[in-house]
Amino acid sequence: DGLKLSGSVDRILQKLEDAESKSKDSVHLLASVDAVKRRMESARDTLKEASGMAELMESVEQVFAGTDLKLMASTLSRMRRGLQVVGSVPEFKYGRERVAALEDRLEAVVSPALSEALTSHNTEKAKELRDLLVAIGRYSAVELQYTSGRLQPLMSLWEQYDGGIGGGG
Repeated sequence: DGLKLSGSVDRILQKLEDAESKSKDSVHLLASVDAVKRRMESARDTLKEASGMAELMESVEQVFAGTDLKLMASTLSRMRRGLQVVGSVPEFKYGRERVAALEDRLEAVVSPALSEALTSHNTEKAKELRDLLVAIGRYSAVELQYTSGRLQPLMSLWEQYDGGIGGGG
């Protein structure tokens, strides 16, 4: 009886090992299929992004022909994100330069208005304009306008103080 039981256990163990081996093979196959699926989904997403970028590139001049600064900034932000995905596609070879030029155009419109808002202490307008420049990655323009707006009054105070000390002594 012991020999039969031992033989039965050995056969069961062998069947389990065979099933485990088949399961491992199935798992490896599924992992390979999943990797292919992920690459195909990535390619699909890139193609969708490229299609969207092509539409944006065509319509951006219409956006800039208008007066909606928020729409301009939003469009440029979307274009920048899209170029990160499809930047290597030959169709968008000059996309980064075009976006940079459009950002320069928007900055040229927004910066003087931001300077005026800061000078006139119009906080809400200054925040709105600041947000537009930040949305297109132009932090330095915000800093420049802020420091320029603050520097002149400080220089005037300094000159008055300096003149008062030098003139009185």
